[in-house]
Amino acid sequence: MITTVNLIWEIIKRNLSASLVGSWPWKLTLLDVGTSATLASAVLALLLARSQLARTNRPVISYSSFSDESSFIKKAERVIHVRNAGAGHAIVCLVKYRFRMAGPRSGVAEGPAGEWMDWQDVVDRLEERGLTNWQHYVLPRIGSGSALPLAGAAGAGLEVVAFTRQAMLVLAELDILLRIEDTLGDQHERVLVCMSERHRKEVIERRQRRRLPFLR
Repeated sequence: MITTVNLIWEIIKRNLSASLVGSWPWKLTLLDVGTSATLASAVLALLLARSQLARTNRPVISYSSFSDESSFIKKAERVIHVRNAGAGHAIVCLVKYRFRMAGPRSGVAEGPAGEWMDWQDVVDRLEERGLTNWQHYVLPRIGSGSALPLAGAAGAGLEVVAFTRQAMLVLAELDILLRIEDTLGDQHERVLVCMSERHRKEVIERRQRRRLPFLR
């Protein structure tokens, strides 16, 4: 690219009159073709080296769900752990949340998906709907600058949310937007689908199967 620009510049400059060549900006002299080619090669080598380093140290945001394995609350029906399954560091720089409540009669999500909100806004909104943090669910506050644990095992990650049965019957959907920064300063985003209608359905059906022997 640099070599091409220099070549075009010199061609245009050599076809101008002497009076114009001595005026601005034509009196500027760019690098010669050989120097430009060397500089372009050096820049390309640096870009390739950075690209290779970025791939080698790229973090991988992974998350898994568990039942009855919360570190913060008893009788959890669904627990989400997130971890860095890649090779490089993963520093949290942004966390946002959105949710939808389940209709009291239909049991399906009410209205369209909400806007992304901060942690305090989510806790306050859920409190208004009768769900209390650390009682009906657990949503730890993940601050900016926190590091995702580097782990290959699913259960070794950071617990980001846990739901009791009551929370899963009232809450239809909950997503977490997680943005992290790697070693080179590049940012990566991942949306964690922590709760969906399918997950609620699985919990309800599992509960019904457990009760069947007692109803006979």
